[in-house]
Amino acid sequence: MERSKKLKNEIGLITQSLGSLEFQINMIQQNLEYTFQSKKDLSPEVLQTLYNETRELKVDLEKTFNDLVIFNDSLVKNKVKYYESVLKTKSNEFKEIQEYKKSLKKEYKSLASSIEEYDFDNADELYNNLVQEQARLLELQSLQLELKNLNTSKESNLNDIADLETTLNFNPKEADDNLDIFNKYFQKNTKDVLKNEYHLGYNTSINDFPLSLFATDESISIGTKKGLISVFDISYLQYAKETNKQVPYFIVYDVIETIENDILTRLFHLVKTMNCQYIVAVLNEKIKDIDVISENDKILTLSKENKLFMI
Repeated sequence: MERSKKLKNEIGLITQSLGSLEFQINMIQQNLEYTFQSKKDLSPEVLQTLYNETRELKVDLEKTFNDLVIFNDSLVKNKVKYYESVLKTKSNEFKEIQEYKKSLKKEYKSLASSIEEYDFDNADELYNNLVQEQARLLELQSLQLELKNLNTSKESNLNDIADLETTLNFNPKEADDNLDIFNKYFQKNTKDVLKNEYHLGYNTSINDFPLSLFATDESISIGTKKGLISVFDISYLQYAKETNKQVPYFIVYDVIETIENDILTRLFHLVKTMNCQYIVAVLNEKIKDIDVISENDKILTLSKENKLFMI
């Protein structure tokens, strides 16, 4: 009887260990799947977009895009290698313990069958109660392990973000300061030219593009939209001048006839206040009544008789 009780207790403990190992194996497999999915989500196109956006913020990048791709691939490969190694170890351990449990159960059945008048009903009830308690204990251990894994995953993600910011030489505070400088010009210019104040800001949703245009009046016509694009570019030149960015100080546009006349007039007035070139191809009828434009501003005039390249 004593040996039978020891065997039953040992089988119960082994069952608990197997349950814990099975949970760990499932968590490792989930982490592997998450890592592979993360690699798919963080595709070269997403990395290229992130890299380009960082460059558009005029952050001085010490690393090339290929460096970023290699760095990201290295992170993923190291994670996969680690998880696969741990998964192999845990799986082998699970198989060994499972085989040992089978041998104990075989011994237990052999011993139990030789005991006369043994109260198996009571033994089964006790065993079932033990299994229930062990299940509760395993659930608590599983929750504890899951919490530990979540904290580890959080720490790993924070480290990845920090490494990525270091690779890109990205300074969030500097980016916010630059955005404030740009909006200083952009808000004033849109209010003066479009009579509707716009500003560039961050989206709160992680599923949307990081930046958006916000306005006091969200409605916008085609003509206003083209005027808004022009004001955006002019504001950027003003921002570049204040922050000593090395950029070409000229803007080139084609087909501005859809811009409303009053907006176009105020736009030309704004350009006149800047030390830059505003190069456009436009019909003479569109600008002939705009007083701010002189004949000296018309660099090239074409007609049916005076065609470009005589074509």
